[in-house]
Amino acid sequence: MSGAADHGAGVLAYAADQLPDGVWIVRSGAVELVLGSGRNPVVAQVMRDGDVFGDIPLLIDRASPHHSRAVRATTCLWLAAQDFRRLLSNRPAIAGMWLRSCAARYVDSQSRLLGLLDGSLAQRTAVLLLCEARAGVVALSQATLAGMVGSPRPSVNRVLRTFRQQGLITLNYGRLRIIDEAGLRYVAHGVSAAN
Repeated sequence: MSGAADHGAGVLAYAADQLPDGVWIVRSGAVELVLGSGRNPVVAQVMRDGDVFGDIPLLIDRASPHHSRAVRATTCLWLAAQDFRRLLSNRPAIAGMWLRSCAARYVDSQSRLLGLLDGSLAQRTAVLLLCEARAGVVALSQATLAGMVGSPRPSVNRVLRTFRQQGLITLNYGRLRIIDEAGLRYVAHGVSAAN
């Protein structure tokens, strides 16, 4: 049966190496797609309002390589796997829109990944902040940012403090605000923010 699903912080929607039992659409909150566990897991992506997850493994009938966990209290619309498959089979127009959505998400994730593979930690962190900002605010913890950029949290914390000292961002608990987007773009492209 499909419907709404509420998840508290840290609750899993599905585990790695399993075929999800449905598709989730985030209505409020945030969900991390995480590879690995322990002290330094890699956060592949953070899903926010309107984002969809769980559909790709179902479409290709392959277990998910990551697990999904709520970052904070999160409400999702949930569509059971059999309902999802029936919807796509019976409604070609919706299937076409879903295919375009999958393709757009793929291109966006590849672009973000390429931006995070090259350059110094400061450059990669600047790229990540620019990609994750919503109205100039990045509402992610420093631990999540470290997991997304693939570096230890203390190293990312040092970079963020440097950005703050350069007047590029302000830091608050669990979020930061970009106050000099142009300066951050210079850093992302390997140019000192002081230039």
